[in-house]
Amino acid sequence: METTESKPQSGMFKPALIHAVMISAVLIIYTLILYLAGQLQNTALTWVSTGISFAGILYALFNYRNQNLGGYISYGKAVLYGLMVGFMIGIFTGIFTFLLYGVISPELVEEARLLAETEMYRANPDLTSDQADMALKFQYMFVSPVGLLIASIFGGALQGVIFGLIGGLFVKKKDPDAFM
Repeated sequence: METTESKPQSGMFKPALIHAVMISAVLIIYTLILYLAGQLQNTALTWVSTGISFAGILYALFNYRNQNLGGYISYGKAVLYGLMVGFMIGIFTGIFTFLLYGVISPELVEEARLLAETEMYRANPDLTSDQADMALKFQYMFVSPVGLLIASIFGGALQGVIFGLIGGLFVKKKDPDAFM
């Protein structure tokens, strides 16, 4: 009877889902802390969530490579896995954002709109009223619960690709037994 040593192999979806749920939970808890502290519009603190996402996706890549692929992963597969995890994070955090801005605390939409308007006039003090009206209509379209949900999904996927491209440089490891 022959015995062959096989390397662990599995699909990407289930591990990506597990990693996305874990990372999303941390991001949602962090967002709730910011919300309760009244710091949700503090852009400096929101950069921390980007760091959490990057660290989470990097951890997910290492974990996926070591636990599911026998310690080896190609650069392309790492990027794809980063995309999958990021996309799922975008869905989970987008649903939470939709609920936060649309159900739990709808006044946050107006706060975000006022902040966007203030920033627009600060960055472009010479705007005419027609230009300002057009820019505000465009901004208001995105600063709504549905707009934030859609932006979260696409933003999560984009972050997943970018973090997968960067993280893939660190986690890629060629299998010496693989057929060329």
